Amino acid sequence: GSCSVTTAAFNATGSKLFTATYDGDANVAGSTSNDVLVSVVDVAPPSAVRSLTVTAPNSPRGSVRASWSAPLTGPVATYTALLYTSAGSLVRTSSGIANTTLSVQFTGLQSKARYYVVVYAVNAGGTGPSTTSSTVITK
Repeated sequence: GSCSVTTAAFNATGSKLFTATYDGDANVAGSTSNDVLVSVVDVAPPSAVRSLTVTAPNSPRGSVRASWSAPLTGPVATYTALLYTSAGSLVRTSSGIANTTLSVQFTGLQSKARYYVVVYAVNAGGTGPSTTSSTVITK
């Protein structure tokens, strides 16, 4: 059989409602046409990550560690952390950080150099606003 969308509307809560019609399958005994109501709920992007802290661990030298707190709103699927030089050049991107992981460490960087880190949360609704950048000088 096949399925086709016949109507679409919004309900009082803003969910998108679709009525799909399944035409049954002549090869399957007892298969009949049915209307199926599907509700699709829009997800807003998460709010900004909070409390970003950036440190330069003693070991390994030339590394930067960033930690943060989860956003106040929105489900979070993953986090993305961006590492920049003091001149604003992107050095590394760490994306797909699990939503239960609230830190990242960048290694193999130049010692005694200034770096900036920005972190943002991502979900099905999009990318949340980035944190205010935090800076650190590596050891």
